[in-house]
Amino acid sequence: MSCALTPGGLYIALFLTSTPGRRRFHWALYHHYSHSEQIDKDGNLRTYNRGHKYHIRSLGEGWIADHTPESGIMTSAYIIGLVLIGHIDPDIAQNVSQVATRYDGSLNDMAGVTCRVWLKIILQDLLDANLLKLAGSVAQLEEEIYQFGEQGEQDAMNGILPPPIWTSELTL
Repeated sequence: MSCALTPGGLYIALFLTSTPGRRRFHWALYHHYSHSEQIDKDGNLRTYNRGHKYHIRSLGEGWIADHTPESGIMTSAYIIGLVLIGHIDPDIAQNVSQVATRYDGSLNDMAGVTCRVWLKIILQDLLDANLLKLAGSVAQLEEEIYQFGEQGEQDAMNGILPPPIWTSELTL
């Protein structure tokens, strides 16, 4: 487990949800570009992260894409943790974006779609495009992510920050 994000790191971010039950997490993809340290107005050294979060969220009966630049992932509300799954040079971030946004107009046409199902599709597409390499399958990664989520869930419920950063055993 680490405390720092890696520039170029591709992460799965897990968040608490209001849906009761075991293994109920919100899943997102986060591509970290860079970080910098600056002195804030109170004289404290602060780390600023820059990256992009890709995820979908429910809206009534359907789903909407909610992809945004992200500078505060480590202080996000309800975050359980991040899992490093690979490295993609920030110079080709547009390639990740093209893959992650390709279904935005057809989310509600996808049978059984959830944030987790959508992310699994995106991960497979990243593998197929040779942007991501894993030492296993998306299904194996999913199980590993569930285990990380269960491990960090209680700390997230207690509002403990910063969240843990794990590295997947499948990361190449």
